[in-house]
Amino acid sequence: MEKEEMKNLYEELVANREAYEDNLKKYPVEAVERMVDELGVFDRPMAKVLEMSQDEYAENLSDGKFSFDFSGHQVSELLDRLIISHTDGSVREGNVSLAYRHEDPYESGQYNVKTDLNIVQYGLAVLSALAGVIPAEDLAKITSPDAAVSIWLATEAIKETGRG
Repeated sequence: MEKEEMKNLYEELVANREAYEDNLKKYPVEAVERMVDELGVFDRPMAKVLEMSQDEYAENLSDGKFSFDFSGHQVSELLDRLIISHTDGSVREGNVSLAYRHEDPYESGQYNVKTDLNIVQYGLAVLSALAGVIPAEDLAKITSPDAAVSIWLATEAIKETGRG
């Protein structure tokens, strides 16, 4: 996804946030998922990553930020989420990194769509800003695989509520 498309998608998410929360407008699931795939964090489509067992993912692709249950479940069944909270470092000096924190959309025992909307929206805010100032390959390298999976899982959960 081109940096301008990513920025436009982020702006769409911000402009329609309330409508998404209130289920008055369809969430752009396909656009968000295409953006995650096109980031290039993985050497395979996200659909293939989600089919992996959590054990296999943890061993081969994860950067260790997720909390796994290691019960043989697939990655698609993970409830843990990471939110991209901000950048650290300097673009000028070429040492940009991303900061993350855990979020739980099931914390209250019920699914909270606002948490997943935040995960996607904040992630796109940071990624689209960086896409304008660093090469796409560098953005893929500094993006946590677990955060990329989180954005996808959040989008899928939003879709399951009938919003997408």
